[in-house]
Amino acid sequence: MSAERSSDERGEEEEEGGRGGGAAEPIPEVMRAHTDKVQALLLSRDGGTLWSAAADKTIIQWDVKTLTIVRTLKGHTGGVKSLVLSPDETTLYSGGADKGIRAWEASSGLWLRTFVGGHSGFVTAMAVSADGRLLFTGCEATYGDGSVKVHITVLVQHGPHVPLRGPRERTGRVAFESSSISPQPFVHVLRFHG
Repeated sequence: MSAERSSDERGEEEEEGGRGGGAAEPIPEVMRAHTDKVQALLLSRDGGTLWSAAADKTIIQWDVKTLTIVRTLKGHTGGVKSLVLSPDETTLYSGGADKGIRAWEASSGLWLRTFVGGHSGFVTAMAVSADGRLLFTGCEATYGDGSVKVHITVLVQHGPHVPLRGPRERTGRVAFESSSISPQPFVHVLRFHG
């Protein structure tokens, strides 16, 4: 007899006992609620809450244990493409195809504000500094200007543009090192010119 097992046999074992050898958790049902494609997911640090954002212009807050909808957030006029939580998890930020950037109270779903000085295209990427004072948003070059903007979360005023050289392609992720950023009382625009 061969020690090798077919992929079907290995699959059956994984389904029955999982990789850890113990009893497997049942595979949850598919969580369906959006009426169009899901474009972003965000899980709370403790794993108890999930937010899903979709092209149907909504954000759904889910209870992960029960796989039930807690609430639906509405306000974007285009599909919601990006989500990020503040470090203390009190504020949820969303960006979308409507070029809008919104802040929501994470615990209640209450809309708090819309950021001014938005992008000229889809807001596809977001990040928040470790101290929660800065919100970074990225825009696709395909449907916008390919910029990264830096917003002060406690006060937003318009300010000068800071030109940078770089590739003019789709902004997929925004990353930063919080110790290298000095907050100013205005919005910084990082625009990539080809």
